[in-house]
This record gives sequence, C-alpha cells and structure tokens, in this order.
Amino acid sequence: MFDKVNVPLLGVVENMSYLEAIDGTRQTLFGEGGGSETAQSLETELLGQLPIDPNIRIGCDKGIPIVISDPDSKAAQEFMRIARQILDNLMKK
Repeated sequence: MFDKVNVPLLGVVENMSYLEAIDGTRQTLFGEGGGSETAQSLETELLGQLPIDPNIRIGCDKGIPIVISDPDSKAAQEFMRIARQILDNLMKK
C-alpha cells in the first residue's frame, strides 16, 4: 500500500506478539513468526515485538503512553528500543 504512494517502509513492529506469564514464560496466543514472515515478505526488518499488556490500552484510553505511565515495564522498554532503532536507522540514511 505505501509503495503506491511512495512512502518508505521503515520496518515491521509485531503488536500483541506474546503474553508474558508471571513466571516470565512467553505465551504466543496468536502463533509465532508472523512479524518475521511479514518483514521478510516486505523485504524489510522486524523492528520489534510488543507484548500483550492491558496497561497499554489503559494508558491510551487516558491519553498517557505507557512509556510515561510505566516506563519500567517490558512494553515501555520495547517501545523505546524500537524508537531508538528507528532513529538510528534514519540517521544512517
């Protein structure tokens, strides 16, 4: 879709990639590898995989991003890592 309007593709972010259990194990409720397969088919990189975290939705409903409301959460850390990676990639261009 974006190639038709000449919008460059920066990469793929797999949303709701996994649910992390209390013991730290990851449960892939929607299967595995979808983000990687999509990135490969689009000839781009997989930038990251975001967990299922109800606090993301709660924060969105309040207009407060999780990187502000819970910056130490794994979801916030992954958002920040993805943002840094995008910035680094743009700086190289």
